[in-house]
Amino acid sequence: MIILYDTREKLPWDFTFYGHKMELASIKTGDYTIKGYETEIIIERKKSTGEIAQNIGSKSKAFNAEIERMQLIKRRYMIFEFSPQDLVNFPRNSGIPTFLQKRVRINAAYLAKEIERYENEQNITVFFCNNREQAITKAVQLLEECYEEITSG
Repeated sequence: MIILYDTREKLPWDFTFYGHKMELASIKTGDYTIKGYETEIIIERKKSTGEIAQNIGSKSKAFNAEIERMQLIKRRYMIFEFSPQDLVNFPRNSGIPTFLQKRVRINAAYLAKEIERYENEQNITVFFCNNREQAITKAVQLLEECYEEITSG
């Protein structure tokens, strides 16, 4: 299995440890997929609560367009490298500098509501992981399950 990762990923997940090849690609929607099965699975990765807040806030037009494009893909996932508790504590530990946190207009409840909307209205399965390593483990599990399901039947 060859896993494609998007050119915009600054610090991409590494799946070679799991025995998979990786290729850099310009992926229009999401961050990770399987080569040859781009319409079957997509994973959108979020590194921090600050990143998802920015996507929902100041970058909402582009992010909502991406969410819409995800609807063309059979298996849609969002994997967070943070826990639900990190979301509750937003903007603390969000990656947003402390001196700027007072200026943030989005609160934790709004973020949670929007994430729930992605799940319920857009049928995107969301996984909260406590850290990068758990997120990578979850992503490889989803990619392998999808690949096995597609290629075995």
